[in-house]
Amino acid sequence: MGGFYEYRSQYVEKLPCITEDRAGVFDTMRDRADEIVDNMDLDSKTERFPEAYLGEYDGQLDYITYEWQTRRYPINADVQGDVDGDFVVQAGRSDTINHPAMYSDDREARKKRAEYVCTAVNGRNAKSGEEMTIPIPQSDNGVKELLDRLEEDRVDVEQTDIDELEAEIDEAVYELFDLTEDEIKIIEDYMEIF
Repeated sequence: MGGFYEYRSQYVEKLPCITEDRAGVFDTMRDRADEIVDNMDLDSKTERFPEAYLGEYDGQLDYITYEWQTRRYPINADVQGDVDGDFVVQAGRSDTINHPAMYSDDREARKKRAEYVCTAVNGRNAKSGEEMTIPIPQSDNGVKELLDRLEEDRVDVEQTDIDELEAEIDEAVYELFDLTEDEIKIIEDYMEIF
């Protein structure tokens, strides 16, 4: 009723429920589930760069405000350099982000600042005329620090094999209920359908 289900005891009490943790099976399931959730949270954090990383950053920030000229769903930008060693973030022909906060005396630092801004806008959606504000560290080291943290997190996300963790949970459940190979096959065939 109202989109909620009530499981009546007359039905639930007939289901096999094991409460004793034989051989640490519950711990295995809990640990693997925690790893999966942590990985999903980390993946979500990487998609919210740079805002999700600023809570851990204690340096001074500048703010780049840019008004999008064209609707972009999603923004697909890249870093463009010129012969003078200046860098801009280009999305299509009409959107070019170039701001004093992206400037540094060092050429490589200017490139990193442009990469930072590019990473901050890529994948987001913007309407024509919409303003976007991008917080950027004032120091070149701050820009590098946040980009390095992002890259480390992306590597962690890539290296975590969710399918393998889910398979370990499945194995723990099979062990918990002492399922035979035939019973496991029935369950896995059923799960492939759904």
